[in-house]
Amino acid sequence: MLTTQRSQTSFTFGNNSVKLEIIEPEVSEQFSAVVLFHGFLGMKLPFGDTIRNLAGEIARNGFVITIPHYFESTGTLPGLLTPLENFLAERM
Repeated sequence: MLTTQRSQTSFTFGNNSVKLEIIEPEVSEQFSAVVLFHGFLGMKLPFGDTIRNLAGEIARNGFVITIPHYFESTGTLPGLLTPLENFLAERM
């Protein structure tokens, strides 16, 4: 298995800046990339650690992993229902 390194960067999407975590093998070679998306709980603990551990495991096997923090860029709060889900839940 390969050793890995972690870094952070960001990119602009529309008017929003999206933070991006990168976990990659430390060796200087080209590797395939995997975009790992978090679920509705975002990168909130303890789920963020689980996602990072999974990313590290995949990277040790020769992949570059990127984890976009898209909730932060949209103002979405992890684990909360969307306004539409709230609206529907109130009427059931």
